[in-house]
Amino acid sequence: MNLPFKKYLMFSIAKIKEENQFKIDFILSFFSIFISSIIFLLLFKNIFFNSKTVNFKYITGYYITVNIIFYSVSSAMYIAYNLMENINSGSIVPLLMQPVNYIFRIYMEAFGLFFIRLIINIIFIAAVKIFLLNSFSLSSILIGLFASILGFSILFFIQAIIGCFTVWFTDITRFRDCMYSVLLILGGKFFPVEYLYGNLKHTVKYTPIPYVFDTPARCFLEKISFSELQAQGLWFIILFSILFLLFNLKVKHNIEMGS
Repeated sequence: MNLPFKKYLMFSIAKIKEENQFKIDFILSFFSIFISSIIFLLLFKNIFFNSKTVNFKYITGYYITVNIIFYSVSSAMYIAYNLMENINSGSIVPLLMQPVNYIFRIYMEAFGLFFIRLIINIIFIAAVKIFLLNSFSLSSILIGLFASILGFSILFFIQAIIGCFTVWFTDITRFRDCMYSVLLILGGKFFPVEYLYGNLKHTVKYTPIPYVFDTPARCFLEKISFSELQAQGLWFIILFSILFLLFNLKVKHNIEMGS
């Protein structure tokens, strides 16, 4: 294994070990997913069972899958706040002096928690496909896993970019909360993006918003087009480039200059 990558992989493993509440949170996430799955099943069966316009089994499977993805990517939800605190307190300075890339380090720390949660939670997704949708495809699981990694990365990049704004604004929590609310409302957490009204549905697809929750969920459920995966990959590249330039040319430069 390449030594530099092995070093970053060790950061992922160390972060998991440092999480004192990780085991509790992990167990509770299983319990929460199980309870929410039962609620969605009973609720949508009662509402949409005889509906001719809404597929009760698909919408139930969608909400269960989206919630699994939501719990899995939770480690990327605090990046903006953590980066803000590190910049304001100055604790980022010794981290920048280490012979590792700071952004890639915190990415790998968050990625380790995300990947473990998702890999094990895929059992729930497979159960949904088999017992609710009467189908199972290994290729859809693998594509969904890949799309989930891209979705996690997009969420991480968005959070990190917001955190970088700390060099202009001391407190970015309100802006972060506002952006995250938009992501939840329009990104598929509360209802599928395809159910958005009119032009809003098409406009949202030109933003990174649907590619965190909605796209990975529909990949698992085999309701995705190749063009949407291409768009997700494009946003991965765009946001990565913005973060790389913003952090290195502004944040890191300002800290090194002592401003």
